[in-house]
Amino acid sequence: MFSHHSLPGTPTPSGTKVITIPTSLGFAMSSIAPAIAVLFTHPLDVAKVHMQLQGRNVRCGPSWVFTHGATRFSLPSFRIVQPIASGSFYRGTFHCLSVLYSAQGLAGIQSGLSAAILREGSKNMLRIGLFDPILDVIHDRKRDGSPPLWKRMVAGALSGKASVIFCNPFEVLKTRMQAQSAPFLFAPDRYRYNSVGHGIMKIARYEGLEGFYRATNMSMLRSSFGSSINLAAYSYMHDYLLLNKLMGDDFRADVLCSSVSAFLTAVVISPIDLVRTRMLAQPFSGSFHETGTWYRSATHAFTQILKTEGPLAFYKGLIPNYMHIGPHFILTFVILEHMRRISLHLLADAEYFAQARAAFEFFDESREGYISRKELSSAIEQAYPCMPNADEKTKAEFERRRQRLLEDILLQCDWDHNNSITFNEFEVVLQEMRAIMHRCQWRQLFDQIDRDGSGALDRSEVLQALSLNPELLEKYEKVPEEEIESLVADIFQHGDCDGDGELSFEEFFALASHAERLSSSFVMRSWFRNAGVSLP
Repeated sequence: MFSHHSLPGTPTPSGTKVITIPTSLGFAMSSIAPAIAVLFTHPLDVAKVHMQLQGRNVRCGPSWVFTHGATRFSLPSFRIVQPIASGSFYRGTFHCLSVLYSAQGLAGIQSGLSAAILREGSKNMLRIGLFDPILDVIHDRKRDGSPPLWKRMVAGALSGKASVIFCNPFEVLKTRMQAQSAPFLFAPDRYRYNSVGHGIMKIARYEGLEGFYRATNMSMLRSSFGSSINLAAYSYMHDYLLLNKLMGDDFRADVLCSSVSAFLTAVVISPIDLVRTRMLAQPFSGSFHETGTWYRSATHAFTQILKTEGPLAFYKGLIPNYMHIGPHFILTFVILEHMRRISLHLLADAEYFAQARAAFEFFDESREGYISRKELSSAIEQAYPCMPNADEKTKAEFERRRQRLLEDILLQCDWDHNNSITFNEFEVVLQEMRAIMHRCQWRQLFDQIDRDGSGALDRSEVLQALSLNPELLEKYEKVPEEEIESLVADIFQHGDCDGDGELSFEEFFALASHAERLSSSFVMRSWFRNAGVSLP
């Protein structure tokens, strides 16, 4: 989940910045994490499918129980010992895995693995990847805060439904490849696949394009319900724990939230999952347009299962279903969140380096690849100007302070004592240089507003600057002029510390540092956006 995919307050050379994961990277991680998880949880999925299929009374003849031995019906290492109509061949999940492993080895318990990897990757790229973009469309986090549970469920249902379009062909292949290893089912040759490629060719040959989208309605129903519960529950719990500081953004929160969401998901989707598994695994007598040999439709499957096997039949495989969903979701979200945290730190490092390079180039006006003493001295003089009406003693004191700052910076980073700073040396004093650069940027903005060059801003200059602000003009297009003048009054009330009716640079800079205290704080932020500087 990427509902909190950011590092708030990440330090950068231009201040603190929220680092977020790009949408494209979010899609990639949403695909990779579950594809890795399925490598470890696939045997439990095989057991779930087998237990959901057992008890199915095959119309073309009785199903058979097989044990290790001779070969028959092209099912290697099995022999028939007794026919059964609808009994339970497996006593439980681990008995199922034991029977399959004893008879077929790893191939039995990992049947359909290649299709499962493709299915997980293609499905979750959209199921998880689209969740946050959809949620951002229906909910404004900046304005309304954390999204409510029902909006998360809507976003999960929509992203889950969209994911079926891409993953259903692999879902058909996976289920059939898993079912063909069941010792109590005999599938016709056309439904037996040696690999994903072999299966694709057979489906295309015998069933056409429609064959890849069998039981699509059931798959969409399952994915919609499952994702609305799973993603909503996980993201809501994760955000709740973090926002209320009950747990940190770490492994423990990932495991707890994914475990609870997996249980809720298993309870909701098990009946849908059973009907869908039966429909995907059943053979068809001819082309796509002919009905299946077991069920004609999802409704027919539901009524037949209810009639012949009872209501509890819909929860056949519930335990193996949760035993598969639980570890799978835990691994998926733990891997996904770990990838998220690594990505955020790598992005933060890249952002830090990029802004450090930009800060270096700000001082290196000559573009010679180093900051000369003259360039550094000029920047310091611009960042720390003396008051225009100061006496000679005050001006001399300002000059001494500027020289002391210059010497301190060179002493810290000018390792080769050549009165210049390379980029590697620059990183040592990055914070000090950032402060100077920041003041220089605000000085440039101050000089733009100070149209008479007096070194101080009067009310008319501030009012004129606001009047030329396109964002402010748009916001106050129909607001009386008195309202705009009240903004100027607010600025001078908080910024004119010596009460002389003007704003010196130091007063202007201090005002920017405490812009949030202003009722018109957006004014300062608007100035900042237009001038390309950030608030201190």
